[in-house]
Amino acid sequence: MPLLALILRTASTYVATGRAKNGKNRFAKNPRLADAEAETKMKITDVLRAEHAVFHNLFDHIETVVPRSNTLAEVKALAAVIEKVHAPHSKTEDDLFIEPLEPYFDQMGQRETFHAEHEHIEAALGKVQSARTVKEAKKILLNAIAASRKHFDKEERIVFPLAERILKAKTLSALGDEWLHRRKVSR
Repeated sequence: MPLLALILRTASTYVATGRAKNGKNRFAKNPRLADAEAETKMKITDVLRAEHAVFHNLFDHIETVVPRSNTLAEVKALAAVIEKVHAPHSKTEDDLFIEPLEPYFDQMGQRETFHAEHEHIEAALGKVQSARTVKEAKKILLNAIAASRKHFDKEERIVFPLAERILKAKTLSALGDEWLHRRKVSR
């Protein structure tokens, strides 16, 4: 199982069941909360925040390793990893998350911005593969990571809170379930 899927499966299980690592039910002391446990579902905003946390850890690692990388192959391999995990994340955001919010982005004059930012990041990661020098590849990769961090920050500060205000909890949970279905992650 890919590392990202394993991490997110663990996170979704924890959030969905309310169980800590030690297996104890955090709702057990309160019967009212225990009943709510059965209805607890992971919202799409929780899923995307968890994915962002994984990305930030990957970015931290790459920002540390890339300056010391001596070969073009190393830099291209690191870019390929980010590209591989970013593509499904971006598609999930576009299909399941941004699409229902598009009328609100349109009102804010930001409708095309989020799609364009995803495309820019993906294009930059792809450009690393055609770089001819280590220096060029490093610059492109680190710029793509900086753009990703800026984009994630905007989503976490603006888009996720907007979605949680506008969309019903049931809708956010249904979108979270759709993410689980698409990723074939079982609870």
